[in-house]
Amino acid sequence: MGRPLKIKKSTTIDIGFNNFGNLTASSVGSTSFTSSQFVGVVGGANASIATATFPVVACNANINGLGNTASYIIRQKGATKYLVGSTDTTTAANIVAGSSYLIVTAGTTTFTSIGAPATATVGDIFTANQAGTGTGTVNLVGQCLLANEANIANLTANTMHILFSFDGDEANTAPVARLDNRFVFNYNASNTANTMFSSNFFTTGNTMPKSGAEADTFSNSTGNILTGLITNYQS
Repeated sequence: MGRPLKIKKSTTIDIGFNNFGNLTASSVGSTSFTSSQFVGVVGGANASIATATFPVVACNANINGLGNTASYIIRQKGATKYLVGSTDTTTAANIVAGSSYLIVTAGTTTFTSIGAPATATVGDIFTANQAGTGTGTVNLVGQCLLANEANIANLTANTMHILFSFDGDEANTAPVARLDNRFVFNYNASNTANTMFSSNFFTTGNTMPKSGAEADTFSNSTGNILTGLITNYQS
C-alpha cells in the first residue's frame, strides 16, 4: 500500500526519520547538516512540530461522527485508511464513552479511571469508558477513509480528506485518492484513483524532470512528470 510519506513507526505513531544530528558521522557524510534537518518529510505527528523544512501532511476528518476538524495522521492502516487525531484538544470532562483519545496533557486527570491502562502516559491512545475529571486534555482519535470530498463540512462520519495542488497553484486543490511516499493520485469519474502525480511537499510547481527519461517517450514528449503539492502544516 505504501506509506503516506517517508516515515518510520515508533511504538505509538509514525514519525520522521532521525534528524542528521542524531546520525553517526559515517552515516551523515557531511558536517554541514544540523539537528534541525530531517531526511524526507513526516507523515504522522501533531501539527505543532511542523516547520518549513519539516512539514506534516494536513488533513481534515469527521472522527466517529463527532464533527469535522483539522486533523493529523497518526498511522496508516490501509491503502486509503488512516488512524487520525483531531488537532482540537478536548478536556477530560468532554470525553465521550466509547471513543478513542490520544493523551495530550496529563494534568490532574486520572486517565486509568476512565479506560486508559496503568502505564498510559502523554502520547498514548486509549478507549474511554466514561467522561473524566480534572485538567487533562486529549485529542479525539479514530480510523477514517479517504473521501472524494473537498469541502470539510460535507465529510461524513469516519471519512477524511487530504488535499493537493496539481497545477502549480496552491489555491487550486483536489482530494487525494491515494498517497504514498512517491506518488499521489486524484479521483476519476468512477471515484477511484486516477492520474498519478509525483508527491511534492515543499514547493509549488507543475512538472519536474524524470531522471533518464527520453523526451519523446514520457509525459507528452516533455521528459517531465506532473507533480502534486500535498497540503501540509508548516510553522
